[in-house]
Amino acid sequence: MNRCVAGAWTGRLQIKLHQGRALTPKDRNGVADPYAVLCLDAPLHREQTAPRIRTLNPAWNFEATFPVTQESRRLTLEVWDKDETQGGGERAMLQPR
Repeated sequence: MNRCVAGAWTGRLQIKLHQGRALTPKDRNGVADPYAVLCLDAPLHREQTAPRIRTLNPAWNFEATFPVTQESRRLTLEVWDKDETQGGGERAMLQPR
């Protein structure tokens, strides 16, 4: 549904995140507890999946809807390990192998 408000369009962006594949192991047991974070024009709009425990191929089957305007610029997707830390206690970002 798109609308024109004072010369600028508005609408919705629906994202379906099905799964991740072949993520880098971050836990000592050779797996990870991955969750995904989607942001539109961070930090304005943010959605997060639940973590999937002990897997490198998480199935999230997650849907998020973001409001968009003519000024919407950047959609980001990050995948993090729930309990792994690096250095000063920061979460570990997961990457495909």
